[in-house]
Amino acid sequence: MSGNYQSVGTPMIVCSYSKQLIARGMVTKDDILFTHNNDAIFDHYEDIEQSLMSVFNLKPSISKYMVDTEQENSWLSIKLKGIEKLITNKDGTLNTGMFPNFCAILGHNMKSAAYRSWITIHNETQNLEWSAATDGSVHAGININANTHSAEARNGFTTMGMSYGYTYKPYSIGDELSIKFVALLNEGTALEFPTIGSALIGYKYEFPYSPDLSCTISRDYDYDVYKSHSGSRFSTGYGNNPFWLNNTLEPWSLTQAHQFETSTKLQTLGGARSWKISFTMLDEEDMFAENTLTTTLSEMGVAGENANYASIATSDSFMRVLYHTDGGRLPFLFCANKQKEKYPDNWAICRMDMKSFAVRQIADKKYNITLDIYETW
Repeated sequence: MSGNYQSVGTPMIVCSYSKQLIARGMVTKDDILFTHNNDAIFDHYEDIEQSLMSVFNLKPSISKYMVDTEQENSWLSIKLKGIEKLITNKDGTLNTGMFPNFCAILGHNMKSAAYRSWITIHNETQNLEWSAATDGSVHAGININANTHSAEARNGFTTMGMSYGYTYKPYSIGDELSIKFVALLNEGTALEFPTIGSALIGYKYEFPYSPDLSCTISRDYDYDVYKSHSGSRFSTGYGNNPFWLNNTLEPWSLTQAHQFETSTKLQTLGGARSWKISFTMLDEEDMFAENTLTTTLSEMGVAGENANYASIATSDSFMRVLYHTDGGRLPFLFCANKQKEKYPDNWAICRMDMKSFAVRQIADKKYNITLDIYETW
């Protein structure tokens, strides 16, 4: 019998470009813009502007209402400027090796709102877009439609891998680029105002193989038990991951029900998940970047076959994960088994529980590492 069973296989980590830019102070709240074509803005539009930073902050439990869905051909977008700081070389030339390859929209009700949504890279200077849906390809994910032209099949969240048609859009040195979340009113009956919790666009790293069999999977309830003077015992603890969609939807679940029909809070397992995994005999190229600087080798005058792209920001090694997550302190998406990524409960928002990162060399160009990954919210 085949099933999910929360098993650990070949893990993958999705790093957030937007979270990295915000955490390092490379963008501020003034770089996040909300645009729309609808004069019937929902009553707390000012609240939307105040909470825009959290859209790209991996806090899907904080729901953001958008616009009134009743106006025909309504659309909205949330734009994060400054992405050129991550996907261009030091000399300002575009480096397609740095383009994001994964996006996720968490805590949305696009099914009930009859909206379809996607994420693009927008050239602010020339008003052009790179869209995986039209210029490249959208790969397998959760809760997406193959033609990308209809509303998501369920409320909850959407993930997708993506690639771009790089050659179709011109780019000039000095152009400003942005990440843009777009939602467009689709044909159908809208039962709710469109709502999202968080949008992520970033880099997906897949480990080369499964970790050692000695991995540990835990669920931490973090409670304390006290004894009263009368002998009674009681406990305290944080219990559950905060619900999404205005406190109506269990995290990482998918539903066709609407917010006013959803009530599953008492049906959750609760606790915070964690994984302690070790990898043995990792190859040098899987562990380290060819160049640990963000400046390419060619920019430093070093010749070579890969000199124009060799930097930590284009590497496919685990060091790139450390670069995008500041050593694991910034949150990222984690899936313990890429072969079962279609199962929603395999996903989590996580950090690494390590103040230092140690690599042990055990043979020529062979390395061992141990990772402590824990769920966060």
